[in-house]
Amino acid sequence: MRAGPRATQPPYPARPRLYILEESQDAPAERSGDVLADRMIALMTGTGMPNGVGAIGYSEAHLDVLTDRTVAQKRLLDNAPPPPVDRVLLKELFRDALRYW
Repeated sequence: MRAGPRATQPPYPARPRLYILEESQDAPAERSGDVLADRMIALMTGTGMPNGVGAIGYSEAHLDVLTDRTVAQKRLLDNAPPPPVDRVLLKELFRDALRYW
């Protein structure tokens, strides 16, 4: 399962292409989520941001608590774009957010 920017590929293949720099516009639509993720990582490393939430103290041990507390925010989740957000997707999103590079 793909989370984060890579998860934008199936329902909206062209959407992330609007948010990346011009040199990335030649990427095939099916790679748009990967291109966006790579660009975001380049921006993060270039500005000295931490390498995911693992760099600020979160670990695999926190995934269930993070997921449970996010599921409680039903209104926000119900307004999220496809795919539907469920516990499995949220947990994978948090797992992927532990480290980006």
